[in-house]
Amino acid sequence: MQSTMYVALGENSDVIPTSALYFHQMALNIRDLLREKQDEHNKLGTYSQELHELFLKQRFYRLLQPKRYGGFEFSFSEYYRIMLAISEGHPSLGWNLTLAASHVFLIASHYPEFVQDELFNGNEQIIAAHKAFTIS
Repeated sequence: MQSTMYVALGENSDVIPTSALYFHQMALNIRDLLREKQDEHNKLGTYSQELHELFLKQRFYRLLQPKRYGGFEFSFSEYYRIMLAISEGHPSLGWNLTLAASHVFLIASHYPEFVQDELFNGNEQIIAAHKAFTIS
């Protein structure tokens, strides 16, 4: 049985997207689901484990990652268009995902190749912290 995330996407869970348009459409397809789960995600201070696993499997964390390290190396305009579509479903979740997925750009643009080789060893996905802790 497919998870509710994949049902919302209406896609085969084994399909690996390769174009910015594909990612944008996926983001548009899950907006209503994100709206429905806003309270749950707000209580968590981040998005659910199920959604994190979807982003991992569908490679959302690789949108800005250099192609030579298994990423898509999309332009910032493509990247922000996708993140804006996610944010239309849930603004703070969109912020969390944007934060989590954008740090690869900093690594790719500010560190020498040997550092990148070490960090992306084995085509790893770099995911920054994406949880806002509640202060009481």
